[in-house]
Amino acid sequence: MSYPSAGEVLAATADGDDATRYVWIRSDSGGSGGFSTTYLFQTSNDDEFLPAALLDNGVFVPAAPGSDRSVWRQADLSYRYWITSGAGSPTPTLEAMPREIPGGHQIRFLDPAPNAGPTAEQLGTALDRLRDASANATDSERILSSTLRPFLDLVYAGRAPDAWRFLDDAFDARLAALLESGAVSDLPRSREAFRAVLHEQMQRSPFHQELLRRNGGSIAPRDR
Repeated sequence: MSYPSAGEVLAATADGDDATRYVWIRSDSGGSGGFSTTYLFQTSNDDEFLPAALLDNGVFVPAAPGSDRSVWRQADLSYRYWITSGAGSPTPTLEAMPREIPGGHQIRFLDPAPNAGPTAEQLGTALDRLRDASANATDSERILSSTLRPFLDLVYAGRAPDAWRFLDDAFDARLAALLESGAVSDLPRSREAFRAVLHEQMQRSPFHQELLRRNGGSIAPRDR
């Protein structure tokens, strides 16, 4: 490993109710891609160091403020450098519990809380940033990032209908003007085309099936 880090967490597993203490070793690939691999180990009563799970592109975070237990926060890197720079790329996340080797998937996703995702105030702030921007190449990163981050956070929180409503508001705030201006040559030129490529990009995510599950079976654009 070129850039290792390590730590210890107390986390529930997808295969039982009891919390388990794990040792993790994380290898970061470096660069701006955000890729990493976390090797999860469990110690036995016989002082054995046993492999438990192999996790990609995420970190352990407290299950709740002040909690001594942790959950796995899975990052989705499907949108890195997609119509934005690395700095402007959205990175939506999903929380999960590890599933110990052997057998199947390495994590089991947790259902989002009913109030998960951006608040109405946060969405309003994002729209204000759009209105303050100009529909030109200089401000295109600001417009796209301020649109995609709240939109995807809503979808990943299981609130796809709210996400598409927010996108309509973003179009009216400044996004449509940017698309129609042609200031950025590789962007779609219309609302419908942008909605279509955004839906297509979400379908490319390795977590597409989980997005469908938490959104009642569909993340398709709503009828306007």
